[in-house]
Amino acid sequence: MKITAKCPECGCIFSLSEGIKEWQALFENGDKCTATDVVCPVCGTSETVQADNAETLKLFRRQLEYLSRGTKKSAKKARRIDILLDNSRSKLMERLKILSLNSADVKEPIHFVISTESED
Repeated sequence: MKITAKCPECGCIFSLSEGIKEWQALFENGDKCTATDVVCPVCGTSETVQADNAETLKLFRRQLEYLSRGTKKSAKKARRIDILLDNSRSKLMERLKILSLNSADVKEPIHFVISTESED
């Protein structure tokens, strides 16, 4: 499966693996966060698409563990964890947004279009 992204600024379509960049954020209370950005290789437009900390990474590993078991019961547990994971990541993204509002480089939000194609 090939995952591609389309830049909303220049229209370039590129492999998502080419445009992923990670960076660290440090919040005012000392909490650390790893942010993942999609960056257009042509024009440099970027958007933060995910945020993780120790808690979300632990939830993600637990979710993968349940999914690998392949039972209906474990799939149900994985879905519950997915809700917790989405909620935790959403809160982290809000904290990152507040952090960026306090910095000098505030930009209007942009949205990359991510799509998948099956490889033959």
